[in-house]
Amino acid sequence: MSAPLQTIAAHPLREHRVDSREVRAVPRLAVREAPLLEPLSFLHSRQGLRFYAWLPEERLEVCGIGIAWETVAEGPERFNRVAAETARLFSGWNTHDAPGPWQRLWGGFAFAETVTSEWRGFPPARWFLPAFQYLRRDSEAWYVHAGPNALHADGPLSAAIHPDRVSLLLGDTPAQPERWDEKVRLALAEIGRPTGPDKIVLARRRTFTVSGEPALAELLGSLRSRQKTGVLMAVEGTPGRWFVTATPERLVSLADKRVTTHAVAGTIGASDDGAEDAQRRRQLLGSEKDLREHEWVVQSLSQSLEGLCSDFHRTPAPVLLSLPTVHHLVTPVEARTRPGVGLFDIAAALHPTAAVGGYPRRQAEAWLRTHEDFNRGWYAGPVGYVGPDGNGSLFVAIRSGLLTPETLTLYAGAGLVTGSDPGKEWNETEDKIRTLLDVLGGEL
Repeated sequence: MSAPLQTIAAHPLREHRVDSREVRAVPRLAVREAPLLEPLSFLHSRQGLRFYAWLPEERLEVCGIGIAWETVAEGPERFNRVAAETARLFSGWNTHDAPGPWQRLWGGFAFAETVTSEWRGFPPARWFLPAFQYLRRDSEAWYVHAGPNALHADGPLSAAIHPDRVSLLLGDTPAQPERWDEKVRLALAEIGRPTGPDKIVLARRRTFTVSGEPALAELLGSLRSRQKTGVLMAVEGTPGRWFVTATPERLVSLADKRVTTHAVAGTIGASDDGAEDAQRRRQLLGSEKDLREHEWVVQSLSQSLEGLCSDFHRTPAPVLLSLPTVHHLVTPVEARTRPGVGLFDIAAALHPTAAVGGYPRRQAEAWLRTHEDFNRGWYAGPVGYVGPDGNGSLFVAIRSGLLTPETLTLYAGAGLVTGSDPGKEWNETEDKIRTLLDVLGGEL
């Protein structure tokens, strides 16, 4: 027998408009215990835009369908606008009635202030509360209904993953390493100028043709089994168009005024041979070029947080983050927020970090706007969640792709500094692209 319903009451909020999308009222949440099922099966239980997240450090899976509340924004004030709208929503909730992870809002920000047409459904900022959710954490599960008149949480759940047709990758756009070499040499020339940046992160993409309906549940299930840190997150922007990221990189977590962020920079490909892989790990930890690049990211994070935080702590030297296809250098940085500083204030100050944009930020961004020949969309932007207490986590959406019924576009970047070799940086991006490609059985 299901547990008694828990309902979060709400006070009506006057109708207002945010960037042509309406937010009509503060929704109610109806919550009840649910049977333990395969969470991904829920994605096929109802009609509506879908959402999925796996937080391995919390052992929490969230599946959502439909939109009970949403806000979008663009331009340089998009972080502030999302902060204001989410705070307005939370102020109308009696959040003490049924506290839990179902109260979180989910969403993301694009890398830049604007996006191009291929990113329809993924505006520069989009945050939402799913209308229906299935959440599972180890031996507990909950079914949640959100809406103006949500009085009960019910509805059948299928125990089996929907039998999607398996998609095939038939081919991809030419890799064009010559074009990459040209861009890298232009970036290194800019870095070599007396007034140029110290680091530029250059991105590239590869687009594959998809045959058949993408096997979404199987794709996410395979990625889930590999995701040991960070977040696996998938957002459907318009029907059939998904942004998927399996990122190990945390931009910021805020928990009771305590801030945690990670500097991630310096990469080497992993090897299936144990002895070779150990040698590569030692090589990365001793690489002067990678350590120099990494320290700029640490400095950039600390400088960005100076006016917002105090009581800084960091590890004296980077440690290794080992993933199936690559190893990274990582330095955790912790601090405490000053009064009045929230999650989105910190995100606005940090993004884009030197790990995905460059250093110093202004010079690197100016070069990228002129020379990077595609819009990154949500790739390398912050994605994650925020709760009614202001606590939350945002992750940098690297290891990501844009999946449509016809194509899969994968993205990767490499940090360029004095001494970078175009061929080695190309190989690094290939290793990063494999994170998603291997799951689909594709080859580079």
